Amino acid sequence: MRALSFRYKLLLAMMLVVGGVSVSTYLITSRQVQRSYEQIVEELVQTELRYLPQAQESRLSNVRRECKRLSTSVRLFALMAAEPTDVGALYDTASFELRSLLEGDESEETEEMEPTSGENRSLSRVEQGRRLARMRAARQSVAEVFRFLDAQGRLLEPSADTPGVKWVGQPELKAQLAQIGSRITNLVEQQVGYIQFRPDDSGQPMVLEVVVTPIIDDFEGDVVGAMIVGMPFMNYGEQEFEDVKETPSGLWLDGRLYSQTISTNAHASLGEVLMANVNPGESAPPGLSLTKDGVVHRVFYTPLNPESQLPQVNRVVLYSLGKAQEAEEELRSQILMFSGLAIVVALIISLLLSHGLSVPLHQLVDGTEEIKQGNFEVKVPVSSKDELGQLAQSFNEMTTDLALKEKYHNVLNMVTDKDVASELMKGQVTLGGEKRKISVLFCDIRGFTALTEGMDPGEVIAMLNEHMTALADVVAANKGVVDKFVGDEIMAVFGAPKSYGDDTFNAVKAGLDMIAERRRLNE
Repeated sequence: MRALSFRYKLLLAMMLVVGGVSVSTYLITSRQVQRSYEQIVEELVQTELRYLPQAQESRLSNVRRECKRLSTSVRLFALMAAEPTDVGALYDTASFELRSLLEGDESEETEEMEPTSGENRSLSRVEQGRRLARMRAARQSVAEVFRFLDAQGRLLEPSADTPGVKWVGQPELKAQLAQIGSRITNLVEQQVGYIQFRPDDSGQPMVLEVVVTPIIDDFEGDVVGAMIVGMPFMNYGEQEFEDVKETPSGLWLDGRLYSQTISTNAHASLGEVLMANVNPGESAPPGLSLTKDGVVHRVFYTPLNPESQLPQVNRVVLYSLGKAQEAEEELRSQILMFSGLAIVVALIISLLLSHGLSVPLHQLVDGTEEIKQGNFEVKVPVSSKDELGQLAQSFNEMTTDLALKEKYHNVLNMVTDKDVASELMKGQVTLGGEKRKISVLFCDIRGFTALTEGMDPGEVIAMLNEHMTALADVVAANKGVVDKFVGDEIMAVFGAPKSYGDDTFNAVKAGLDMIAERRRLNE
């Protein structure tokens, strides 16, 4: 596999750096945006949920007060304690005493619901919402259900013509009231609970907020019965906030979600989340969420009657993080746009830098290839004064030195032994000489003058070249150095410039080998 060039490595490194910075910036920024948005959402919803006890007190204060007053009535206690209980008289007496709850006061309601236009304009949006909530609370104070339970929690069902009493004989309502009746013996004070039933065949359930007031014997301290007054939880309790916000909400009661503002296609998935997480008396854990149609929603809930022994209900608020996701999408688009621009700029800068770096480096690589081939005359251009220019200048000086050294080496090889030449080139020969114990061998051709006086000079030179070449090889084979050639004589030194420890033996052996080599040549 071919290695990447320096230029491509630099470009790849720049792209990775820009891409890494862009991705890191996006992740960190989007996380901060999401965290800030979720914190704002949670603060808003928690503020709304903290308002719920105040809203409940506003709705039920009059009901609590009137029911408490009636529970201390001597006549009512006498009717409850009588055996058998006169149910007709009991409901007649109570209906008369609670006529304001059972019938309402239209004049007060109308007066409060019609503020002047100037007053409306002077109120803030939140104040208007709270005023509307109080007006709806006034309408909601009209009781929809009014019943008595005996000491054993059994329902004392009135007749159908009892004034102010509705839904007589409604089986689902009776079942819900029987569930409350099973718990009245443990009641020592008023408590609030929630029940639901279908008042007609339309199938639309009604959620009731009921105030259960125990009727207690002051002398014995025993519960002789209980009075139940139930008001519809208007539109499942969503009106308290719908004029000051746009947050879908509802009620979670008996494993079922009741809401007119949460889309019906989200009921099933939200119900699964609530079923898995809702515990009696506890609020929603942090970070509870639901994803619907690709949009993340934070889920909040809190019990409206956490300390009650009666059926509990949770107020559920579904807050969409769609705006946060839109902000994140916009942030992603902006970061991608700027990242693309940064990559283009980085690419241009990288190309310029890589060109300025790679061209001198390629020239140096080509120069080293020339040196490897033995061309010491090669030069590279010096195009700058930076580190690359200094490197090119140093390379040229190096090639000059190498060329000069090669010339010296060739000259020395021609005029002296190669070992001597190597020692001289290395600078390991002591100038001025040194004392050594060496052996010197002299060898010449016997009868050379008589042999060559009639020969052609060219023949003499050819004979000497053949003779001296063979003997020089013998000297080298025995670790000696040829010092000089003098006519037909060869002079060899053993022990200089380098000693091998047995130089004298090598010299003698070289002499014997010379005789043997000459004899072989003669034959």
